[in-house]
Amino acid sequence: TDKIKIKAYKGPEFYVPNAFTPNGDGKNDILRFTAAGMPEIFYFKVFNRYGQVVYSSKNINEGWDGTVNGKPQSTDTYVWMIEGKDYTGKLIKRTGTVTLLR
Repeated sequence: TDKIKIKAYKGPEFYVPNAFTPNGDGKNDILRFTAAGMPEIFYFKVFNRYGQVVYSSKNINEGWDGTVNGKPQSTDTYVWMIEGKDYTGKLIKRTGTVTLLR
């Protein structure tokens, strides 16, 4: 016998956590998104409360570690924006917030 864990997502859709804890314990240290049914990502950006971009990437395998230029950012709520194209060619944009907890 063996066990396998399967996670199913409804899609096409972006899934972004609403909180993360970049404290170095190996759990939820990086803010990453899941792109179900989304083969092309144009950008994933995170903004601070002043509207400054603190993270930007279009690589689905990367994520924000809660720092800017190597400096840990404070506990706060940040705004994220993401845009991509689903498997049917439809453009999908989403925005939301994430709380960084220290």
